[in-house]
Amino acid sequence: MRQFVSPEQALDYALYGGEDFELVLCLPPPQAEILIQRLGNGAAIVGMITEDSNVELIDSYGIYSTQTLTLSKSFQHF
Repeated sequence: MRQFVSPEQALDYALYGGEDFELVLCLPPPQAEILIQRLGNGAAIVGMITEDSNVELIDSYGIYSTQTLTLSKSFQHF
């Protein structure tokens, strides 16, 4: 994808595109770790629910401080 769009556009597609067909669920950390062990490469922890209402985007390089998630840009199913 990098040869066709900028890194910023690729991130926008990943965050706001509507063609994602992965199963996403929320589990307490101990159960999530057990599921990861059972499924191996078929599962990954991609986020964490906290008491704070802010959403932070974090990758292996750190926090995207300039990127804010917004519902107005997100895919609307209905």
